[in-house]
Amino acid sequence: MIMEYIIRDPRIQINGIVCVVDMLGFGWNQLRNFGPNQAKKVINILSYCLPIRIKTIFIVNESTLTDIGFAIMRPFTSEELHEKIVFLGTNYGPVLHQSISSDHLPIEFGGKNGRMNSMEWFKRLQSFEIEMKKNFLDYGLIKNDLINEIYNGSKCSGAKKCLGSSSNSEATYPSAVFRKSPTCNGYLFDYYNSSTSID
Repeated sequence: MIMEYIIRDPRIQINGIVCVVDMLGFGWNQLRNFGPNQAKKVINILSYCLPIRIKTIFIVNESTLTDIGFAIMRPFTSEELHEKIVFLGTNYGPVLHQSISSDHLPIEFGGKNGRMNSMEWFKRLQSFEIEMKKNFLDYGLIKNDLINEIYNGSKCSGAKKCLGSSSNSEATYPSAVFRKSPTCNGYLFDYYNSSTSID
């Protein structure tokens, strides 16, 4: 969902992005839940489902378990995307600061741009999720007269997941009701479901 949030910025639409992924704390619990199916979804979303130019992905503080995770992803990764992934290990400072100005890096990475604030981002994404769901429904991805049928479960047999609960009469929208994208092989349906999001 972070990607959907940032691509609204015209500067990012024009210039693309450079990602820094901190793998500190990535352990068996995370790896255990990251199999080939999840890896394929991640790669398809990054490669085909988002209108965003990814210039470089720097991986820092990676461990052996991280290497295993990326080995799972490798069969689904195009050569173009694979060449953009750079592993920097724990001594990432020199290369990272050569590629990204310290004015744009947080203090945690030796930069001058304040500290990373997960709670601030969480609040932004919470607000954006409501806006995004409303926009998708208003766009006409599903007919209004079918929303109640799906929400109440009568159409669940034809969907990948039974969405929402009929007992929650105050909800305005189902937890996720989105068109399956032929380009993305239907992965957007799962990706936007708040109960299965990979963010």
